[in-house]
Amino acid sequence: MLDSRGLGGIFDAIYGIEHSDFLPKPSREAYDVIVARDRIDTQRAAMFEDDPRNLQVPHDMGMRTVLVGPPAPRDYIHHQTQDLTDFLSQLAD
Repeated sequence: MLDSRGLGGIFDAIYGIEHSDFLPKPSREAYDVIVARDRIDTQRAAMFEDDPRNLQVPHDMGMRTVLVGPPAPRDYIHHQTQDLTDFLSQLAD
């Protein structure tokens, strides 16, 4: 899917619930498993999410947060877009 949208090779990793030992978001433990597994530097990481409730914990961990979907003003959301391809292409410019 990413390749068809022109986004192939942009992300270092993409995770699903199976990567967090089936711990669901937004529990802190789910994020802790992923961060520990890949030794992620949260100060250099970003979380892209379509549910604003799932961005509070990554923000608290020091990640940049990007809501992909309709605006949902929250102090823990750094960026919001309804067009991920356009958003990412602007970062590459």
